[in-house]
Amino acid sequence: MALRIVPDSYPETVKSTLNTTHSEYGGHDTFRYGTRSIKNEVLPKHPLESRLNQWEEAQWELKLNLARQAYGMHAPVKLMMERSIVEKRQRTPVMPTSNLHLDILMAFLYVNMTYDI
Repeated sequence: MALRIVPDSYPETVKSTLNTTHSEYGGHDTFRYGTRSIKNEVLPKHPLESRLNQWEEAQWELKLNLARQAYGMHAPVKLMMERSIVEKRQRTPVMPTSNLHLDILMAFLYVNMTYDI
């Protein structure tokens, strides 16, 4: 259980290419994935970019660890349950949707976790 404030400084080492083939036609699906560049898929990215991509996850894990230490094992389970309920899409797929309720929940959790502990 680490109380890490920032993500690891080691970049992700992913050496496999993304499968971008179209399910029906078999070729690269440019409309969904854009133009394909094998160089960008294979070469490692800058370490700062991988840290920025992992920033939200590191902050979430820190909040869960602090909640577990302060309130017990039920607190992170409750937080994860609330987040999973709010992240689900509540509208029909045709209508545009925003995740304002998730933003409000995360802001509320951030304020409560910083002042309670």
